[in-house]
Amino acid sequence: MRVLHHYDWIGLLVPAERTLAGYRLHFDGDTRTEEDRQSWGDPPTERSPGPGARLRTGQDNRTPPPRLPAQRPATGTGVRTPALAEWAPPPPLRPSPSSLRPGPTLSLAATMHDLRHAYDTHLRGHLPTPPRAGAVHLPDPHLTGARLVRSHYGTHGSVDHGPLPPDTDLPALVARQRDRFEARTEPAHWPVHAHDPPALEDALHAAGFTPGPERSVLVAELSALPSVPPAQDEQLRENDRMSAQAVRELAATSGPHRRPLAEHEADGISFEHRTLALVRRTRVRAASWAALRKETPFLVLEGMTAPRPEFLGEWARNAGPGRGLWWGWGQAQARLMTAEVEPAAQPELYGMLLDSGFHEITTVRTHTWQPLGIPAVARPVTELFDDREHDDLWDRFTERFFFTPSTTVFPGIVDPTPSVTWPLHETDERPEHVAELDRAVRRGLAAAIPAGESLYSLDWQHIGRRYDPRRVGGPGQPPHPAFVFPDGDYYINLTGDLRLGTFGHPWESGPHGRGTLCVFGAELLAEVEKDLHRLLGAPIRRDGRATG
Repeated sequence: MRVLHHYDWIGLLVPAERTLAGYRLHFDGDTRTEEDRQSWGDPPTERSPGPGARLRTGQDNRTPPPRLPAQRPATGTGVRTPALAEWAPPPPLRPSPSSLRPGPTLSLAATMHDLRHAYDTHLRGHLPTPPRAGAVHLPDPHLTGARLVRSHYGTHGSVDHGPLPPDTDLPALVARQRDRFEARTEPAHWPVHAHDPPALEDALHAAGFTPGPERSVLVAELSALPSVPPAQDEQLRENDRMSAQAVRELAATSGPHRRPLAEHEADGISFEHRTLALVRRTRVRAASWAALRKETPFLVLEGMTAPRPEFLGEWARNAGPGRGLWWGWGQAQARLMTAEVEPAAQPELYGMLLDSGFHEITTVRTHTWQPLGIPAVARPVTELFDDREHDDLWDRFTERFFFTPSTTVFPGIVDPTPSVTWPLHETDERPEHVAELDRAVRRGLAAAIPAGESLYSLDWQHIGRRYDPRRVGGPGQPPHPAFVFPDGDYYINLTGDLRLGTFGHPWESGPHGRGTLCVFGAELLAEVEKDLHRLLGAPIRRDGRATG
């Protein structure tokens, strides 16, 4: 079977038809010779993908397409390798099933070639932008001639790479990645595409990876997607807090999805990640979530709970220059959307996407490896904003410390007992003390709590974070999310039960009017007081009472 995949990949044995589930159908005479490939416009040495879409017709599809016109410029290899700024999608295709029938006016092979090449070029083997919350993304320094990114989420890991050179030592490549996951006790996920070298699956199997079900990789032009408005009593809501919990429950009981909604949300709060809910009165009927890949022409459809074309038009309407009202999306360069569907498990969604203008450009199968130890259940860092945990923490902090945000009313909180408050004017004369202050308090916070307890970093009116202080800030770990110096906003670091922490006030008029830092909790003071005396000088308050 892997040999057939490989022959399809290089254009030597392209299937005449595909079934509804994506299986290949071959007939006598399907084999392409080198002379055939050149006469059809394929380069003599380039791996050309042939018709990778499902052909929705009973006609004989074995007739070679005509020689390709100027769609494929002669660049030596015959393959488009445009820079991002030069990238342009192929001419629009009508989304009707008839557009997939081969004929003299449509080169399906050229379309599949362009779409697959854009997919490989822009989506595979790149560092995520922005980085995903609580994750570490690392390239493989030993691999030359290809891109590979290994992502560590603390709970699991994944490998993403572009096309691999023929001379790649695949067993060594797989063993390196597996060993890194084993050192972190992370289950590993490795997607393998049908046009990857067949020997890659052999190397993964030998290393203990187990293959999952095959999924179809689909790509469509945004301009070709249908615009289907919701029914009169339905509406689409974007990132809607009122329906968020219902959307999560619906996503958890549907699928499989390209990326589960739980992972989509755990990736962090960013303008690039969006969720849509189709609501009828107060009931969520369906949901979809997608990610805009910055600096690429792609919008990635990560999940859809039901085959509703209304979502496709809304995604297309908001992605791209001058479109929509979503912040960050109107300035994007999106021209294409990609999706992954398991046809056997989701035949209705698969059919709806094909009928809406998507083309199957390849297939992918995720191989999974399990470590011997027990993986962590949470990422090292979780972003919080506009959710129950974040709101509850702010409410309890405000009530406990009588927090009063103001640029004129000081000190902003009622200093607890025990606590010590320092002025921050020393950081003006010695800016290097800001970084040293952060390091000292971070060390103290980690030492003051037992292993396994989480800490919280709050930034007034901004994203907060829950984190494990022993899994951040070190080599190969996510950046430390806690900052102490109040650079223009209130910065708060504390435990979930509020027994210890820090409160940075950016505007309190101490002796020199440069803000203050209050440290509270006996365990934390025991760890940091000596360092803060050295860095910040004498305190101005102790237990809420002025000193000296």
